[in-house]
Amino acid sequence: MIQLSLLKKGPGNARLLEVKVGKKQLVTPTYFPAISRKEIRDAKDCFLELVTTSGYPRLLVSAYDYGKTGTRDQRRAVKRLNDYNRHGSIVMLDSGVFESYWREDPRWAFTNYRNSVMKIDSDFFMSFDVLALNKVTYEEFRKLTLQSILDSSRATKRSHCIPIVHERNPSNLVHFVSDLLGRIPELFASLAVSERELGQTISERCITIMKLRRSLNKHGGGLLHVLGCGQPISMAFYVYSGADTFDSLDWALSAFDPQRERLIDRSHFELLGCKCEVCKKSKIDPSSRVYLHNLLSYQKYSMKLHSMVNQGTLFDYLQELTSKPFLNKLA
Repeated sequence: MIQLSLLKKGPGNARLLEVKVGKKQLVTPTYFPAISRKEIRDAKDCFLELVTTSGYPRLLVSAYDYGKTGTRDQRRAVKRLNDYNRHGSIVMLDSGVFESYWREDPRWAFTNYRNSVMKIDSDFFMSFDVLALNKVTYEEFRKLTLQSILDSSRATKRSHCIPIVHERNPSNLVHFVSDLLGRIPELFASLAVSERELGQTISERCITIMKLRRSLNKHGGGLLHVLGCGQPISMAFYVYSGADTFDSLDWALSAFDPQRERLIDRSHFELLGCKCEVCKKSKIDPSSRVYLHNLLSYQKYSMKLHSMVNQGTLFDYLQELTSKPFLNKLA
């Protein structure tokens, strides 16, 4: 079980939260770079090697990608990941459902997921996703989600299970989470939701996060993780609304512009003329340079969010990015 300690209440629903899991700890808000072998074409685990040797202290990987140990390369990758975890870095394990969906692999089932969770040394692991597909009724979907969270939580005691909840629209998501919190509050020290399911616009997504935060606060103030979010500006608005942690593949697909705090096309990276600690080094190949630059930039941006929450200036920062009418929607 994780231990959560509120360090500072900031503007809106923003907060600094100390999260202890086992002997490790982190302070939110923070970002987990994600790795998906298919989505970022990492068949040889080059990205895994880059992150685990970079000094970046957090990582999200897929149970689908790293639970297999049939070949020498697969065993080597799992060993690298486990060594990274044992040396103090924090590993978050995704369920693998989306990887199996992208690969059109119907064989990925709960048994495979559970085996991966047991093989891979992680600090957090997501519950096995139940997607809101049209082939099941609404009641069946909710029952399947509840059962999956219960079954997932029993997969291992060496890591903390984060329930993932999916829904067909934001309103249903808020109501379903509230219902689950009433049924099994002991399993909701944390919650993961997909950014795309929070709404169509950023204001709708922020309002959904605010509602989820209110529900979580009624049951101990659980950690709220947003899946698939790596846009810096979105992270800032979501932190203000009540989110704590984020993950995405953006660090490996785009380039982080630290001046405008935006993601840009990776091929435009050299136009930045960046002078950060990574970019000052001459003996880094161009492809590795942008990825290491991104990791450093996300780390610095997380620290900036920490500072703004601590100093109470996050609202002022958001005011510079938008209009008063927009911020009034989040009041």
